[in-house]
Amino acid sequence: MLERFKQTPPRLLSAVAPTFGHVTRPQAALAPETPLSQAMARLAQGEPIVPVIDAEGKPTGVVTPLALARVYSLAIGNLDAFAPSCRSLVEALPVFQARDRISDHRSFLMRSDSNEFIVVDDAGRYLGMASQRHLLQPPRARLILVDHNELSQAVNGAEEADIVAVLDHHRLGNPPTAAPIPFVVDPVGSTSTLVAEQCRSHNLTPPEGLAGLLLSGVLSDTLVFRSPTATERDRGRRRLAGRTGRGGCGIVRRRPAGRCAGAEHAPGNRYCGR
Repeated sequence: MLERFKQTPPRLLSAVAPTFGHVTRPQAALAPETPLSQAMARLAQGEPIVPVIDAEGKPTGVVTPLALARVYSLAIGNLDAFAPSCRSLVEALPVFQARDRISDHRSFLMRSDSNEFIVVDDAGRYLGMASQRHLLQPPRARLILVDHNELSQAVNGAEEADIVAVLDHHRLGNPPTAAPIPFVVDPVGSTSTLVAEQCRSHNLTPPEGLAGLLLSGVLSDTLVFRSPTATERDRGRRRLAGRTGRGGCGIVRRRPAGRCAGAEHAPGNRYCGR
């Protein structure tokens, strides 16, 4: 139906739990052979640490103010002569992949002596840094549960997100929320009916493609209004056919083999929105 109504498939959202990638901040890195004085200049400008990466873009560690202080105390006035490059002062830091769930490592993060962590991609290439403060209080996704209200049916990691609304027509099994939310669960045959009603109540007119998808959803869920769960509210969505550009004809049509496009369980039907 997406192709029929010339709609772009939506992006697949496979998980919503906060990851290291969500709190990674870009921070320029230096090459190991970079003069130590450049790292010192950046630390003097307020950067907490300076990342160091190799020629392949993979982190080798960081230069810290404490490491510089040790060297500076031994070579006042001639820092580059004593430690000519960042390579000589690189210190290791914990490294995490951007897709790693923060909650999986929360215990380690709370016990760690480090306030900064290196974040890499799946190939181990440096992406940026993440601070302990942001990792322990990461941003939470905001979800509207549509056509379901139970976490067991929701996207992975939904228990770590904020549920801000529910629009559904199934039994209740919803999780508790931290604050009151819009909650619409009505006994109709299709959630597409509820979506269309929400559009109408907010004086929104769905464009042609979206109207066609909503009508397809109603026809499919209600078996072309033959399902025992179909209601007059579902049947009232026939008006969506006027928005499909072709009067809705052909969404359900007679087939020689008794198969109906968009409603295989209702053979012999032809729906034209009239």
